[in-house]
Amino acid sequence: YKCTKLAVAFAPAGGLLQVKAGLGKPVRQGDLVGEILDPLGKVTPVHAPKDGLVLRGMTQAIVYPGAEVIWVAY
Repeated sequence: YKCTKLAVAFAPAGGLLQVKAGLGKPVRQGDLVGEILDPLGKVTPVHAPKDGLVLRGMTQAIVYPGAEVIWVAY
């Protein structure tokens, strides 16, 4: 894998983030890479923005809408 670019998945909602994709693992665009649980129990999926390798995942548990949560190198 030769990666020269970076794509970012942004939080579509605010709440408690749980990253589902492991660092260095390959993902396909649209794969589930995380979930956000809001205070009322609603789960919002976070999807991979591109095919590539998971480079970095947000480690803070609480995220706000629009926060960068997963970085994918491609």
